[in-house]
Amino acid sequence: MLLEKLLEYADRLDLPPALYAEGPVRYLIELDATGHLLSPEPIDTADPASPRTKRGQRRLVPQVARSSAVKPLLLCDKADYVLGYVADPSRTPRVKECHRAFLELLERCAQATAEPTVAAVLAFLSGDGATDLQLPSDFDPGGIITFRVDGVFPIDLPAVQAFWANEHEPAACDAPVMQCLVCGKEAPCLPACKER
Repeated sequence: MLLEKLLEYADRLDLPPALYAEGPVRYLIELDATGHLLSPEPIDTADPASPRTKRGQRRLVPQVARSSAVKPLLLCDKADYVLGYVADPSRTPRVKECHRAFLELLERCAQATAEPTVAAVLAFLSGDGATDLQLPSDFDPGGIITFRVDGVFPIDLPAVQAFWANEHEPAACDAPVMQCLVCGKEAPCLPACKER
């Protein structure tokens, strides 16, 4: 009875997209529609005076549990994934693997969604555009980086959000089927998904 009431209540809430959660985004890379930089430096959104935004502006971003495995987040991640930024030379092979995985995910998203903003980010990262990016002296490689293309955040687009949810669809990764305690429907169980 209590679970059923909670389910009814959840239907009235404005929940974030599947596999999205609010988190701090430290840096914005501004691009035009062709994937060229609009600003040579990333925009630092951190406000040290505010406890809520001291690590960056908070916004809904793709999330998924990850441990030591290479598992990129879509269109927003740390500098090693997004830019192939090497802070520690001993980690160069790992950083290359992380960046390659980020680009492969981005390419799949561009093909699946046909979103021009995603294509612009892919063009920027695949071409020479990223070499023009000037990182500030106080750059935090652990800060989350995302993109804004002609004023649009690609991570906010419904097609991109649907792609992210589909990438982690439990049925696609041979998850065991279990019965829901609330509605009684049988469906694949999300936590059982393995790394791709």
